Order: sequence, then C-alpha cells, then structure tokens
Amino acid sequence: MIKGVIFDLDGTLVDSAPSIALALEELRARRGVDRTANLHSVRRLVSRGARELVRVALHDCGRDPDADLAEFRTIYAGIRTSPTSLYPGAAAALQALQASGVRIALCTNKPQALAELVLEHTGLAGFFNVIVGGDAIANCKPHPDHLLHTLSILSVKDEDVIYLGDSSVDLLSAKAAKIPFWLATYGYGDATLESELAAYPAAERVHSLQQLPTLVARPANYAGR
Repeated sequence: MIKGVIFDLDGTLVDSAPSIALALEELRARRGVDRTANLHSVRRLVSRGARELVRVALHDCGRDPDADLAEFRTIYAGIRTSPTSLYPGAAAALQALQASGVRIALCTNKPQALAELVLEHTGLAGFFNVIVGGDAIANCKPHPDHLLHTLSILSVKDEDVIYLGDSSVDLLSAKAAKIPFWLATYGYGDATLESELAAYPAAERVHSLQQLPTLVARPANYAGR
C-alpha cells in the first residue's frame, strides 16, 4: 500500500488566490495604481512563484524586485487565510490518511514561515509529519532536490509514496525525482500543463480530495506504478 503522500499547497489543498489577490491589491494601492487583481490571472500564475506574480501585478510600478517581493510577503503574512479557502474534503482527507497510518508531507515553493502560517490558519498544521518550504532548501521545485529532501525526512521509500499537485511545476518535479505524480484536476493548472502531461501522463487524476483516501488505499493504484 501507499505509505506516504506528499502534497503541494496552493491549488492543491488551499485556494489561496483570493488572499494572494488581496495582498497584490494592497501592494498596487501603495504604488498608487488600480487595486484590482484578476483572480483568474492570479490562479494561472501561482505556480510560477510570488516573484512573477508581483512583477506582473506591478507592471511599470515596480521598484527593486527583491524589495517588492519582500513587501508583498509582509502584506500577505498579515492576511489571514480562511478555512473556507480549503478545497472541499481537504481536512477530512488528511484526517483519514493520518488515521490509516499514511505519513503526510507538504512540499511547497511558498516560504516556510508563510506555509506554516497558512496551515495554522486553515487548521491543517497538525496533520503533517513534514513541511518543507521553498526557502528551506537551496533548489526548490521544479528541481528534484526539493521533493527528494522532503521524501528523505518523511522516511518513506520512493516506491511507497505519491506526490499530489496541480501544475506543470509539480509534474516536472515528480518526473525529475522519479516519484509518481497524481494530478489535482480541480486545482489551478497552468499554460503548459497539458503539453507536459502528454509527455509524462499523471499516474492518477484526482478530481476531488474527498476521493483521495479511497484512491490511496486501493491496491490497484499502488503508487500508480
């Protein structure tokens, strides 16, 4: 059976786009420009990272990219992520996996402190055995080191684990780390996801977190191999 599940965060467990959009709108307001941030655009850009989100949001109003990013993250940290931002069935799925003895990890490019804050705000923190943010390792996703480091701390063999994510960054990470990739079809996705899936199909397509515990427990889907 599958003994470990590694999750992405944004677009997989949490629809963080509304909170991110609020932070971007505040940053834009501080620059004296229109506050509106398009939620659809935010969702499509999340997998490309906060630096790209900030660059696109500020257009010509950006100052120093590092300073802009730091200011955005400070604003974002002050916005409480509501439990209503969880995708349906998220907490119940994690609870069921934990109860069945499956070890649970988070591998996200969001900085460690922000990732832990989101998990705390949404009530998910207690379910995770391992949390590895993007600034906790030299090479974050899509580099395989991020997933492999997470896996090494999780203490589960690579043949006994799957990785659930929603974007091409997640797919490429799993492919490089040689870990079965399960696609969260309900998540954000991105512009290159379908082409990447054509080259490296998902071992499983998860249409709702409510079905995840059943899929994980199903012998026929042993890590999607």
